[in-house]
Amino acid sequence: MWNDLHKAIVERGSLTRDELVKVMEWKLSRGKFRPTLLAQVSSNPPDVVVGASRRGFSLVKESDESIIAALKELAKLKGVGPATASALLSAYNPSIPFMSDEALSLYSAKLQYTVPAYKNLLEKLRAQAAELNKREGSDNWTAGKCERAVWAWCIGKRFGLTEMGEDKGNGNDTGTPVTEEDGIPEKEEKRPSKSNDDDETTGLRRSKRRRKAADEDVS
Repeated sequence: MWNDLHKAIVERGSLTRDELVKVMEWKLSRGKFRPTLLAQVSSNPPDVVVGASRRGFSLVKESDESIIAALKELAKLKGVGPATASALLSAYNPSIPFMSDEALSLYSAKLQYTVPAYKNLLEKLRAQAAELNKREGSDNWTAGKCERAVWAWCIGKRFGLTEMGEDKGNGNDTGTPVTEEDGIPEKEEKRPSKSNDDDETTGLRRSKRRRKAADEDVS
């Protein structure tokens, strides 16, 4: 959904009402479901959605102030608050973070869906991205990417995962024990199999012992 939506709104420079409804459906699926919001965004006239989104997206520059200005412009639409507006901006520019509950819970004292709360979240996520880029010597991290990483980490924690893709048991689905040092499955030691030569040698020895015993009985 997001790749296609991003490509479409960048090419047009605006958002359609149907796309706005889809974003709202996505947002409600990730947080508290509030059906009245879906009805409100659906009540926006199509031309109003196109106009507001075009003005909002055109305001986006590199600075935090420009992003906040764009957020406020998009929030003029019915049913669109700061959180939904941030989702629209993230669809337009993935480096802009979505105001997710998970990110707010990690970087804020409490959940507040206000413009000041989003500004605070944006600043902290940008600082986090700058720290990661400095540590890695790259420019790979953005505020948006940090938010998505936080969301993934929180979802993993919610389902009892210590790290993404690994469970607390430090084992695997084969039942093979795993060493604590490196997590490599221990291999069961195999005893060396006897060769045919060994079998023949053993047989000759037994035959000699039987013949010797027979000779002793006769004598």
